[in-house]
Amino acid sequence: MDGPASNIEIMDCDTLIFGRTRRGHRAALEDDIVDVCEKRLLLLVNGFTPLDKLVSRLDKADWQACVRSSLDQGLIRNVRTT
Repeated sequence: MDGPASNIEIMDCDTLIFGRTRRGHRAALEDDIVDVCEKRLLLLVNGFTPLDKLVSRLDKADWQACVRSSLDQGLIRNVRTT
């Protein structure tokens, strides 16, 4: 998917801060909309905490895919870069 989400370099996770979109809020509250990793990410992002502080609570092997998928689906957005 091309667009703003695909331009974010998630390897720089110490500087990225994400927040939920309206779609992400709905997905966080409903069951079976997203997978477990995405659901956990949606419950963790708050618009204030850098991604590197949240990564330890996500699946170690797939956290980058989880963030990328959530961005591509419009569930989270980059609020700011510190």
